[in-house]
Amino acid sequence: MNTRHIFEHHEFQDLFMKDPVKVINKLTQEKSDYVFKLLKKTYENKNEICPYTLMDIDVTFKSMQGFDFITIQMPEKGIEAGNCHQIIILSSFYLNLFQYYVVEEGYNPKYGKFKSLGAWMEDAHISLGDLDKSDTDIYATIISSLSL
Repeated sequence: MNTRHIFEHHEFQDLFMKDPVKVINKLTQEKSDYVFKLLKKTYENKNEICPYTLMDIDVTFKSMQGFDFITIQMPEKGIEAGNCHQIIILSSFYLNLFQYYVVEEGYNPKYGKFKSLGAWMEDAHISLGDLDKSDTDIYATIISSLSL
């Protein structure tokens, strides 16, 4: 597992699951600065130099069908299978619902590169399937995956 994967699938995910409201507040206030600071710390803890800059990360906000989304666009340079293109946080304070999704890079020797959607639910990583080129609205895909 590379350091970036550890950050995206373990450290940041664990931080979010322990206190989603705190993470959402930090993202709202600090945006990319917050993510970059945590990512850089992960590399430092592994005695590695972080190959990314603040400019490689973007944080955006969107509301749709009563849900709020925070999308963290992760660096595209140096992406490997298992790394995330995006981390997407879904929240609904009304429903007390907080979910952690990832759009991951995948690789199959027969078919090449692909993207897949995954979610963390109750400490388990669940694959929600591959995304094809027609998946233009990832947020609608996420909402349709909810079982409310």
